[in-house]
Amino acid sequence: MPVAKDKSRPRVLLFIPIYNEQCHIDAVLDEAGRYIDDILVIDDGSTDGSKGILTRRGNIFLITHGRNRGYGQVLRDAFAFAQDQDYDWLITMDCDFQHEPAWI
Repeated sequence: MPVAKDKSRPRVLLFIPIYNEQCHIDAVLDEAGRYIDDILVIDDGSTDGSKGILTRRGNIFLITHGRNRGYGQVLRDAFAFAQDQDYDWLITMDCDFQHEPAWI
């Protein structure tokens, strides 16, 4: 028998778009992971080794684009993922520490 979804606690997904961010990825994901469990990263065609770093991490949802499709497309993909996975909230955060993970 399926377990009913606990509506008293909303499901929250953190979304981080990535494009050539290999020097920041691990630090940002480690810090964000202190505050939230579910993290979606979309690699928008990085050419700097970002994809390899992300693939080795097992604690994120990862979508990769073969080529850079632009910020608008990664936002559409993130919203679609959140809807498909029945999240109540989607938080977006850059991968360069412009946004403090503690603010989540």
